[in-house]
Amino acid sequence: MRRYHKEHPEAAGNASRKHGLHSHRIYRIYKSMLERCGHTCVVHKYACYYADRGIRVCDEWLNDRTAFFDWAFANGYSDDLQIDREKNDLGYSPNNCRWVTPKEN
Repeated sequence: MRRYHKEHPEAAGNASRKHGLHSHRIYRIYKSMLERCGHTCVVHKYACYYADRGIRVCDEWLNDRTAFFDWAFANGYSDDLQIDREKNDLGYSPNNCRWVTPKEN
């Protein structure tokens, strides 16, 4: 059992999905991040600000969503925060992302 299941037991009960977070806000953040950066067949309304500028999701998170979930919960994720890239010209990666309030973002 992954650490996020210990911190979020509601996610552990969903045996039909590998990570158990399909209905959790963190999954929607992950999915939206991929869409903005052009990693899905869905064209996000803000793709021009991300994918068209070369902003990408790091291979670690792109290839293993549980790596993103683990990073998120280990680095201060809470339902009132948003993901933020510290350096706007760089992509989404553990070294460039943090959790901030909507006011800070």
